Amino acid sequence: MIAPSHADDVPRSVFASSIAFVLPVKAVDANGQTVANLSAVSLGGGRFVSRCGELSGRFEAPVGGEAKTLTLLARDPDSSLCLLESSGAALAAAPLAGLPEAGTRVFALGNALGLGIGISEGVVSKLHRLGEAERIQFTAAIATGSEGGGLFDADGRLLGIIDRPLDGGQNVNLAVPAAGLADIAARAASRSAERAEYDALLARADELRAARNWSGLLEHARDWVARRPQDAEGLRARAEAAESGGDTSAARTDYEQALTLDGELRSAAFGLWRTRSATGDASALHTAQMLAERWPMDVDAWMALSRSHAARTEYDAAERAARHALSLQPWHASPHFMLASLAQSRGDKESWMRHRRELHELLPNEPSILMGYIEALIANARLSRALALIDAYPGSDSNGDLIYFRGLVLMAASKPMEALATLKRSLAHTPNQPAWVWASIGDMNAVLGMPTQAVEAYRKAVELDPDQHNWRWKLALALTDAFLLDEASGILREWTARWPESPDGWRQLGFVYAIRGEDANAIQALERSLSLDARQPRTWHVLVDAYAVSGRDDDVRRAWSRLRDLDPERAEAARLRRIVPLEIAP
Repeated sequence: MIAPSHADDVPRSVFASSIAFVLPVKAVDANGQTVANLSAVSLGGGRFVSRCGELSGRFEAPVGGEAKTLTLLARDPDSSLCLLESSGAALAAAPLAGLPEAGTRVFALGNALGLGIGISEGVVSKLHRLGEAERIQFTAAIATGSEGGGLFDADGRLLGIIDRPLDGGQNVNLAVPAAGLADIAARAASRSAERAEYDALLARADELRAARNWSGLLEHARDWVARRPQDAEGLRARAEAAESGGDTSAARTDYEQALTLDGELRSAAFGLWRTRSATGDASALHTAQMLAERWPMDVDAWMALSRSHAARTEYDAAERAARHALSLQPWHASPHFMLASLAQSRGDKESWMRHRRELHELLPNEPSILMGYIEALIANARLSRALALIDAYPGSDSNGDLIYFRGLVLMAASKPMEALATLKRSLAHTPNQPAWVWASIGDMNAVLGMPTQAVEAYRKAVELDPDQHNWRWKLALALTDAFLLDEASGILREWTARWPESPDGWRQLGFVYAIRGEDANAIQALERSLSLDARQPRTWHVLVDAYAVSGRDDDVRRAWSRLRDLDPERAEAARLRRIVPLEIAP
């Protein structure tokens, strides 16, 4: 029994005597990424109890300064608790206490927000009976990550395992009484046949996910749902397989049904948001709002909300959600990514650079983060800083991506020949996205006035990544400059067919027709471009020439008048070439 010298020493004494029984735990997915922070309490003999809920896979905890793997041994059929085991993490068992009375002073020890084991104080508010189960309601503050931690009395005895806070309550938290912890394995065994089947199905699904065997997961999940149609996890598995196979509609339906069966299935809720977002469904925003309301301390929920607002170009709301996510976990990369992206979209170069710098400081050894920072530095003309960062990165001379970015810096520094040589050297070191390197080589050749070489580079870029329409546009421009007009006009006709309301495609097609001497086609394309955007001086100028060659004198004067309003200098050149001959004609 703890006998502190002063009442104020009770929290310190409880913490000192009980922390040895409580571990911070991480739930880890097949890729080694942390999916949840939890707590666990030692039952002795290498066994621990935690609140696993729907979590499966691998659990890790630090013991004696070394990460130990905890194996899921059993799930309590009467609660969300689970029994974990590790032969290499044998700790003493926490001393147990009976049910407390209302008003009993209690202390919650847990891994709140994944920050390590801490302590908070409160009292028992009430004892509840939920069906056949009892729960301890208490007021000691808890947060995400506290689940599975211990609720101790003033003598350092374990009263219960922290379950969760009640929705809508202020410090209205629940714990599972400690008296039933020793029977978790027995209760699980009593339902072993059914549970063993379920766990085997779940474990097989986890194996297939880890192997990214989506067709195998789909087959497994179909059999699972046929045998056990009320298992939300089976529907979730089938939904994930369908989603990964591109069948978004089927995935969405299964996620919805899974949530009907188990509204607490977080993975299904996030899956539903992803599938609604992928199809541009307006309800994606509502789903994201539901995630943030249901899991208010979950960074991923707030990031889903931020992305949903951004998809609707509601950038202020997207920024607010991202900043809230950042306030929850300042070291989390996703909010920084979003804030940088929003700043870039708004043209706020300084903020874009600042957020990219913060990301680099957060993950200094990640090359892709460094390259994003360098891109922002280039946009802000901080070229010396960009080169210094590249030079300082280990192995930058043999990293194809960093060599590529060095080439971009040299391009921005107006050193075209040096930039071109650097970009070509990047290709010899296997960059992750060679198409981008070829596109930049095309840009550099275009700047140097070498259209034939630019055409070759852009062709390679388009071949490697046909979905980058901007490169196809640049290819058409380079083909025009190289007088490869048949191929250029073919690309531009495809462009105008795909984007008929864009003045750019019609303008450039008109230029190509004019070069080829197809004046009627040129006039038609140029007039279409100007009907979409009349403020194009060069287009009016070319149209003046096309009208003149076609003998349409009145149209020459009309087009020249519009050109004069937009660009007097260009209009004067057109007047001397096309209007004066009309005035002196007999």
